[in-house]
Parts: sequence; structure tokens; C-alpha cells
Amino acid sequence: MEFAYLKSVQARLDAIRTLTRGNRIPPSRRFNYSIKDIAPGGFVRLDGDVCHVMAGGRYDEWDEKYRKKLGYTSHEYRLRNLRTGQIILLEWDEEDQVVSASVSTKKLKWAELTDEAGEAIDEDDLEEMDSGDGIKYNGKDFWYDDDWAAKYVPAGKRNGEKAWIYEFEAKDGEMLTIEEWGGGEKADDYEIWHCLSVDPDTIEVLAASGEKEAS
Repeated sequence: MEFAYLKSVQARLDAIRTLTRGNRIPPSRRFNYSIKDIAPGGFVRLDGDVCHVMAGGRYDEWDEKYRKKLGYTSHEYRLRNLRTGQIILLEWDEEDQVVSASVSTKKLKWAELTDEAGEAIDEDDLEEMDSGDGIKYNGKDFWYDDDWAAKYVPAGKRNGEKAWIYEFEAKDGEMLTIEEWGGGEKADDYEIWHCLSVDPDTIEVLAASGEKEAS
């Protein structure tokens, strides 16, 4: 535990050193930047804390046989909170010219989920879920919303990795996202995230990337 803590502290110090006068966006110009300008190496202020953008990429929607790319894209960035060291996934998309955003701060295990009746579930139950089905987490019901084929393309790369995304939403807007990787042949091929909606306009871009800010 001590080693992990020291490693986190060092990573935060290293990140802070990259936020310089050259790449920092002056406060008077930050209104020109939005969540759509975030890039790896940059910095944002989220919920009052400064976060370093460690990595990023996008999820492109494909048809179910991965033969044709469709129109929807979701952008995801991996952040490190420089005060706490917490890892945060920040995601945004745009549909009908409306930008939406969410943050994922907690990665879950199958053991933390049940069906509506309180019975244990696992990856084998996902394919059977449809409208009207739900998952219970921490005493709250999350109802099936959608599932779709995706390819995740890291920033700066051309080729993507196949994934299948399952989305569930509670009545209060909280979300569960289950990502299936590698064909879903084993439990480790799944990532389960608890997600909260955020107002994209509350995210302040301090440095769009690690590069020098344009004059």
C-alpha cells in the first residue's frame, strides 16, 4: 500500500511539472475552450480539483458484425486527480448538437451486482437482457437502456479494438456501463463502471494538451 501511495504521489508531481506558463491557458481565454478541446497531456478543473489528462481515445459505433462504421462516437479520457490521486474516466458525446458528459470514478465487480430479485448475475446474463430488464447495485435499480458494438481507438492511433457496450440507467440519471472486451470469453474480459452525469460547461480546460498554448 505504501509503495502504491508513493508511486501515485510521484506521478502527480511529474504531471504538475508539465503544467507550465507556456501551455497553461490564461484565465481570460479559457472561455474559448470546451470539453471538446481536451487532449492527452492537458489539464482540466473538475468539481474544484485540477486533473491531469493521462490518456484518451474514442469509441466509434459499428454494426453488430463490425463491417460498417456508424455515425455515433463517444470520447473518453483517463484523468488523475492531482490532489487525491484518484483515477477518473471522463466521457463526452454530441448528439443533435447537444454535448453530454459523464464521469466514472468507481470500477465494480460482478459480486456487487444482482438482478431485480436480488439474485447474483454474471456475464452470461447480459445477452439475455432487453428493455424492461434491470441490474441492482447498492440498493438501486439500473434499467437496461442500450447495447452496441464499438471499436475503441486510442488518441493518435488509427486502428481500434473491438468492444461491446451495455448501458443501464437509474431513474435519477446514474448509470452503469459494462464493457465487453476480447469476445467476452471470461470474467476478466468485462469492465463495469458506475457513472454520473456532469454538466460539460462546468469543466474548465486549464491546458488543452501538453503542447505550448497558441498565442
